Amino acid sequence: MDLGCGIALPMMMKAMIELDVLEIMAAARPGALLSPEEIASKIQTSNPDAHEMLDRMLWFLAAHKVMTCEVLVGEEEGKSKRRYGLGPVCKFFTKDENGVSLDPLLLIHHSKFMADTWANIKHAVLDGSVPFVKANGMTIYEHEHKDPHFSELFNETMFNRTTMYMKKMLENYK
Repeated sequence: MDLGCGIALPMMMKAMIELDVLEIMAAARPGALLSPEEIASKIQTSNPDAHEMLDRMLWFLAAHKVMTCEVLVGEEEGKSKRRYGLGPVCKFFTKDENGVSLDPLLLIHHSKFMADTWANIKHAVLDGSVPFVKANGMTIYEHEHKDPHFSELFNETMFNRTTMYMKKMLENYK
């Protein structure tokens, strides 16, 4: 049993969102397959080997069916090259026609504040404390008022989820 994957997959998705990789790929024509070099060229980076790390990250996501992958054999000096596309699940992590996605939800759930909260979940049983308060010394709402970045992410999460839910309800309401 590989327990390492339990945190690796969402953290890899978090990195892809923070690097804007999914939006870069979505901006290409529908169904496009991009090389790691093409993607890296659109990211602000000082790392000349960024494409190699992106290839590893994208390969990991392809192995988990988040990305699609095409291997081109013998393209250059007998080496194979990979090109990647967005898998079906990526539609939830790229902006829709309303400009919303589940990106902020994933980012907030995998922020340091929430990770520290989960690390303190046992205290809800041991001493009855609230894990977020135990981890961060204040409630999530107090934290939101003190941290503008967290507040913005929290509000964006709520807005995006509400927009997505309302759209789906209106599509199905008779």
